[in-house]
Amino acid sequence: MSKNKTMNVPDSPGIVPTHCRARIRYPRNQGTFILPVKKDWKEDADWLTKTWSIAKVRDISAKGIGLVLKHPLYCGSSLAIELRCTKGCFVRTLLARVIHVTSQEDGKWIVGCEFIEALGYDELKVLV
Repeated sequence: MSKNKTMNVPDSPGIVPTHCRARIRYPRNQGTFILPVKKDWKEDADWLTKTWSIAKVRDISAKGIGLVLKHPLYCGSSLAIELRCTKGCFVRTLLARVIHVTSQEDGKWIVGCEFIEALGYDELKVLV
């Protein structure tokens, strides 16, 4: 019996349940930076100058990313996520929405996010 707690966004259109994902997730074990952003981030001109937090990329697909964090985030909140290839040759900041948050026995949190704009095939290929 698992002690993990999962919080899902109820009745969210376009969200595929984990048991029937439409995209392949590629495992990762790489650090990255995240920044919670306001829903009206386009009007907030200095959102990139705010304090970024460290996260670990658990897995990634063209449409989303799984992160490991030391603290939970609210479902539905928006994040800026810095993505880079393992060689550092490619860096891109993507916006994503938190879809689910699951507590882990070690006190960390798995945070599943859906990208606002999906990654292209070439971008994903460089990242994995």
